[in-house]
Amino acid sequence: MDDSEFWNIIDKSSNKTNDQEEQYENLKDILKNYESEDIISFNLCFAQKTNELYRWDLWAVAYIINHGCSDDSFKYFRNWIISRGKDFFNDALIQPKKIGEVINIDDKIFFKEIGYVADNAYEEKTGEDVPDILDRFPKHPDNPDGDYWEEEDLEKLYPKLCKKFGW
Repeated sequence: MDDSEFWNIIDKSSNKTNDQEEQYENLKDILKNYESEDIISFNLCFAQKTNELYRWDLWAVAYIINHGCSDDSFKYFRNWIISRGKDFFNDALIQPKKIGEVINIDDKIFFKEIGYVADNAYEEKTGEDVPDILDRFPKHPDNPDGDYWEEEDLEKLYPKLCKKFGW
């Protein structure tokens, strides 16, 4: 699956909704219309995108917005970024702090379920478990890209975000 098709599927699934459950169901229904190998390919693309977002600056943004962010929560934050579409994804890579500028304090910024949607679509379509494809997944980086930070550095690094989210 190429990049364009991946983002087209994500865009169709969002259908102008911010409701994560609705987007999840939309995405699962869309994927079930694809061939089994294409669903697997979508899953591989999704994994690659989450790896691209594995960066300290993005983790800092999630940490500020949520007043803390574990490893798992950071994964779900990256899932959420992907769910918002190609433009949001690219903006997050270019200017991570803008994420905090365009969301509201009450917005849900973690989207765990979307990380499993391809597996669930595959299983519903075929009636079988997803084949073991771990050898095909892109290797997850050992450490986030960029400069490491400590919690006490965040107000200096992201003063506007800290103020907006009550630091």
